[in-house]
Amino acid sequence: FTIPMEKALLFRTKSRKNNPEGRSILRTAYRSWYFKRRIQEIEGIGIERDLAGLPVLYGPEGVDLWDNLEENREICEGLELKGLCPANLFIFIGSNTDVFAAEMPSAWIKKVLDFCVDVTSNQNDDEKTRFLLQTKNPARILEFINHPLLKDGQVVVCTTLETNRHYPDIINNAPLIKDRVEAMATIADYGVKTYVTIEPVMDFDLDEFVKLIMMCKPEQVNIGADSKHYVQVPMPTDDKLTSLTLQLLGFTKVIVKKNLSGETILQNIVNRIKQNYSYEKQPK
Repeated sequence: FTIPMEKALLFRTKSRKNNPEGRSILRTAYRSWYFKRRIQEIEGIGIERDLAGLPVLYGPEGVDLWDNLEENREICEGLELKGLCPANLFIFIGSNTDVFAAEMPSAWIKKVLDFCVDVTSNQNDDEKTRFLLQTKNPARILEFINHPLLKDGQVVVCTTLETNRHYPDIINNAPLIKDRVEAMATIADYGVKTYVTIEPVMDFDLDEFVKLIMMCKPEQVNIGADSKHYVQVPMPTDDKLTSLTLQLLGFTKVIVKKNLSGETILQNIVNRIKQNYSYEKQPK
């Protein structure tokens, strides 16, 4: 149904340049509304900072924070490198960042690895602290495969395999799964211990996924759900996760994190064992 133009009426507050939209009666209120909103946001940030407090940084003894930057750098590096690491620890290097990301300078990576060697140089071979290097770019580790830290068995290299499938809208800034697997397989061939983390786990094709994980030759596989919830990820069913766990247990250790209904998966495993297990009693 269409109303003919000659039957329509248009009401507008002003008709400058014959603009059919006119001028909103709230136009003059915009400036006041804008400043009020911004001031509220600024006040909220100020209150949050006042309640949280401010961090205070003190320089090492003998360092003038406002003078002679080159001398300060040498003093700080000297103090840092004098620190010795306790023995028999397992330390996650760069837990808040990917040390081996493509944009990370090689000199920085080498300095991290050198430091790990230096601070454990006084430890006996049978009690040396080990380090976990976790990255979504394990191919970068191959650049340093002959570094003493990796050659001496002090390192476990871990990569993330969320699925065998390609979800371009979710996994869009990291190397492809197949590239990670190929690099991990090469690292394992050098005798370096490997882990695989499946977190956040996404829906997968069981046989293909298990095959890829097996190629990494992991000593341990961790399985966890999406805990940040920044993006909605396609989750596999509990039954599928149970099948994955059972197949992985055939060749490696598996740790199911608490955020993944670990108790449900464990119960499913027990039920499957009961269904497929039987025994005959020996005659007395």
